[in-house]
Amino acid sequence: MQIGIVHTTSSTTCGCAAAIARGVEALGWTSLILDCEDAVQDPGLLNECSVIFDHTDTFRGSGALRPFVRFVLASHGYCVVGSDAQVCIMCDHKIHAKDILTHAGIPVPNGFFYRGGAIDHPSDLRFPMIAKCGYEHMSRAMRVVDKKEELESILKAMYSEVSQPIIVEEMVGTRELEVGVIADGDGGTMVLPFMEWVPPEGRGAVFTYARKQVGGSTCVSAELPDDAADRLKKLALNAFHALNIRDYCRFDVRFKDDGSLYFLEANVIPNMEEDDGMARAALAAGIEYPALIERLVRSAIERMRRCGRVGKYE
Repeated sequence: MQIGIVHTTSSTTCGCAAAIARGVEALGWTSLILDCEDAVQDPGLLNECSVIFDHTDTFRGSGALRPFVRFVLASHGYCVVGSDAQVCIMCDHKIHAKDILTHAGIPVPNGFFYRGGAIDHPSDLRFPMIAKCGYEHMSRAMRVVDKKEELESILKAMYSEVSQPIIVEEMVGTRELEVGVIADGDGGTMVLPFMEWVPPEGRGAVFTYARKQVGGSTCVSAELPDDAADRLKKLALNAFHALNIRDYCRFDVRFKDDGSLYFLEANVIPNMEEDDGMARAALAAGIEYPALIERLVRSAIERMRRCGRVGKYE
C-alpha cells in the first residue's frame, strides 16, 4: 500500500511529513511526500496512493487557507486521514470552535473578540491576558497583555499586522496539557494519556510562537488528581464529538491548581513527530509509532468502506 503525505515544503515548524513516512515504511508500505501546492495544482500525482495524510501547515502563506487542500483532495475522491475540510475550517477558526465548545458545556477561558475599531470588553476580565489570531495555528502572532493600559495598543497593532479577528482571553492556570484523542481500532475513540509541556523557565510560561521556536521544553506525562483526570477524559470525548472530529486530534488544555480545566483549542492536524506529544502519549498507552500510523490509516479506510468506497483501499 502506498500512503500519500501532503505538507508545506517551505514550512520549517515541524518534521511531520518525514516522521509519518518513517512510520509508513516501518509498516512495510511505501510513501509519497508531496507539496500542498503541487497537490492542489495536480491532484492526479496522488493517484497511486491508497490513503493520504494531509499535514499542510500553511497554503499560500495562510493557515486559514490550509483546509482548502483537504477540500481538493476529498473532491477528487481520495481517502484522507482525519477530519473533513468543513470540520478543519471550523476548528481552525478558533472563534467558531470556541462557541461550539461553550454550547457543548466545555469550559473555555473568559474573554472577548476584537474585530477592529473600538475595544469593548467585559469589565470583570482579569489581567494578564492572551491575544491570539482567530485563524492561525502554531501561536503565530500571539501576544501577552500584562495590564489594561497596554490592551488597546497591542490589539490595534496586532489587528493591523494579521488582518483577522483577535481572540483575547484571560491567562488561566499554570500547566499546559496536551490531550490526544484517536480512533480506538474498534470503530470508537479513546483518550490518550495526558502529556504536559514544561518550558525551561518552569510551569506557567506561555507557549508563544517565539517560545516554540526556541525549543528546550520537556514533554512529560501529566499527573492529575483522579477526579480531574476523569473529568478531563469525559470533556475531551465530548469536545471531540461536539466538533465532529474524525480519527485523531489534540486538545490544548490549561489546568489550575484548584482543579479547574480550560480548553484552549482543538488541533485537527496535530504534530506527528515521533518525539512530540501525540506520539509520546500513544506510546504511554502502549501504541508504538508505526502502530499509531496504521491505526489512523485503518480508521480512514474503514470509513470509506462504510460509504461504499472500496477497491484501492486495501
